[in-house]
Amino acid sequence: MPKLQSRMLTLISGLLSAIMPLAATTALAAGRVTWKYKIFRGSVPVEELTALAEQGEVSPTLERLMKRSGQNPTDVQEALSREVRVDQVMLDRFLNSPLGEVTLRQLSDYVHTPSRTADTQAMRAALVLSASEDDRISLIEVVQNYPAGAVVVEGDRIAEAAELLNTLQGGLQNLLEGFRLF
Repeated sequence: MPKLQSRMLTLISGLLSAIMPLAATTALAAGRVTWKYKIFRGSVPVEELTALAEQGEVSPTLERLMKRSGQNPTDVQEALSREVRVDQVMLDRFLNSPLGEVTLRQLSDYVHTPSRTADTQAMRAALVLSASEDDRISLIEVVQNYPAGAVVVEGDRIAEAAELLNTLQGGLQNLLEGFRLF
């Protein structure tokens, strides 16, 4: 009987070690977004921003934020939901290159932690997590996967952030071509 209990404990321990990182990732994902537009700030749950990005639904809170900031919800929806195709292995290599570090710093100017600490590390994690499911990245996925309880989105620069994600795809293509030369 002790041998059976030992095996059961080993099995349970193995299962817990496999499940805990997944639970931690989910627990650390952003729950609230501070939408910043110049000097104006407003807070909204990630779910409401997701509903805008995926279904075009504008919650009362988002409607007030968009009205105060003078933004068109359709334009914000397009910027948040625009997808970029990336290979997650190449993405990881790119993000760990000097050009990738520059890109991470630039993206962190648009989406960042409230305290502005460990922004590039958080952005790297959010990008890799976003690409891990389907080899695609969008800004809404980055916000959803941001490994902090809260995230700040520079709303007045959301279109620039979407464009920078598009350049990420080009950087990966250049990296791929560089590997083919060797």
